[in-house]
Amino acid sequence: MMNYQEAQEWLSRFRAFWLVRGRFWQLAWNTDGAGRCLEPPEAELRLGPERVRQCWAQALREEGNGLTPEAALELMKMEPSDRLAQLEIALNGLGLTAAGRRKFRTETLTAIESGVLELPGFWEFVTASIAGERRD
Repeated sequence: MMNYQEAQEWLSRFRAFWLVRGRFWQLAWNTDGAGRCLEPPEAELRLGPERVRQCWAQALREEGNGLTPEAALELMKMEPSDRLAQLEIALNGLGLTAAGRRKFRTETLTAIESGVLELPGFWEFVTASIAGERRD
């Protein structure tokens, strides 16, 4: 169980994490906020570990709102189901009732975490690249 302050802090990190992930996606694939390519690629897009680290660092600077690289990596290494479980614990820590959850639209947080995978294995590759782990 989280107390009120711990719940607020976790939710703040969770929100920043998803803002960073969204900005990372834009930088990595050169898209706008709606996912449209800003410029069509002239060749096949390739994203290596070094480019991943550069894009992640930039996204963290631009959208991290105080999220540390360590906290981001910790969230990145969690399974989506684990983040959803922590989200539920944090929402309970705030004492939100069903009416409060509707008022503050907490279903949006659940929806972004439980959405479909964009590319199978992609976020695992990104996590490994950021962590400096070799994946063959």
